[in-house]
Amino acid sequence: LIETNLWEPSNDTTLYTSIISSGNYIINAISYNGCTASDTININMIGFAPNVGYSTNIVCEKNIAIFTDTSTTLVGDSLTSWYWNIANFPALTNSVVSVTFDSAGTFPVVLTVISSNGCSNTLASQIVVNPLPVVNFDVAGNCLGENTFITNLTSVLGSYTSFWSFGDDSISNIITPTHVFQSLGFYNVKLISTSSYGCVD
Repeated sequence: LIETNLWEPSNDTTLYTSIISSGNYIINAISYNGCTASDTININMIGFAPNVGYSTNIVCEKNIAIFTDTSTTLVGDSLTSWYWNIANFPALTNSVVSVTFDSAGTFPVVLTVISSNGCSNTLASQIVVNPLPVVNFDVAGNCLGENTFITNLTSVLGSYTSFWSFGDDSISNIITPTHVFQSLGFYNVKLISTSSYGCVD
């Protein structure tokens, strides 16, 4: 059984050592009974692995989610290949990709980037897909010249803001407004709610 290891030139005493440049790396092993052995490994470094990263827009269910590679590599090197594995979607191979999630939740994102020197690196992470607001409202009182009371029934995770269009060139951003219609007729009242996560319905 091995009692200690000693790597040269790093002087690491673990089973592994860090490779920082090309050259010879020597492992010296000492057993419990004092016997020693060594081996030399020649390492030829072809480059450094990319630093992998990506950014996204606001990710909401049933909306297009855009993933943009932000990986970097050394000056003089370049990124040549990208392999995205996002949730259960087919693999994608561009630097900028997009998918549409059918539902809210937390999903895995794995990005592997390869540079022109053949070095690769992988980032495994998760993306939170936020739910859309469920928009609904109720109207009470629809007499000409009197207050029409409109109850906002929007259901959403967290807080939200609302934008109303009353169909008569009047608008409001009050959550639950009242409105006075000045002429008889039918009005197309529209409500748009935006969650605190930026999801709109």
